[in-house]
Amino acid sequence: MREMRKILSMGMPTSAFLRNGISLALLINILVACDKTENEDAVKRLFIEAAPPSAPETNNYNNVVSASIVYLQEFKDAATSDWEEKSDEYATYTITDGNLSIKAKKDFYVWDKFNINSSMDFQIETGMAFNSPVKSKHHGLVFGINNPSYYYFTIIGGTDNSLNIGYYNGNKSALWYDKPSVFSPSSYHVYTIRKFGTKMSFFMDETFCYMTDYNDFTANYGFQIPKGATLLVDYIRIDYIITK
Repeated sequence: MREMRKILSMGMPTSAFLRNGISLALLINILVACDKTENEDAVKRLFIEAAPPSAPETNNYNNVVSASIVYLQEFKDAATSDWEEKSDEYATYTITDGNLSIKAKKDFYVWDKFNINSSMDFQIETGMAFNSPVKSKHHGLVFGINNPSYYYFTIIGGTDNSLNIGYYNGNKSALWYDKPSVFSPSSYHVYTIRKFGTKMSFFMDETFCYMTDYNDFTANYGFQIPKGATLLVDYIRIDYIITK
């Protein structure tokens, strides 16, 4: 009891005791025995009213407890896809073997329109790879597109395969994250962007990469592809999510 009195007098947060398995009833008895309080209701209010709401673990890929799909493209065939097979000045588009294939004729980005309720938490996720990636060029996902501005989550082809995250406002790029990476644009990767409350987190193959403040945007999504490269998209999905 002497040691407990010492700990309490040092001001250790009472929530720490609860996290370590001490019940509220036992803690009330300890506090009363240590002359900390004679009012059990005051102790209860200390826990129930003063405890802040828990924040989602924005760097934990596995903190999603449920996901409700609001948009899904699996490219099983051209008839059921939002993307049409065609050839234009920028690229040739085909859907085959369960993939959307985009062979770029120029450095460009292409997107599809989609609106989302941004008051809810959500995620945008896609699995893709690039054939014939180009050194020093962006390969990857773009989103929140309001042409000519967009956010990007890309891999720069080259020796270091640099991973880039940022925002392009139509005139210049604000590069938030730029680090050498084990991720190669020629390998299949799953790109995930999640909006948690006021934050936005980026994951590559379920590995946390970066977090920033969330600014309201439409979920318009697309792909950045350099001239000479061919993008193979396995799927794209958008979900409303509930986190732990």
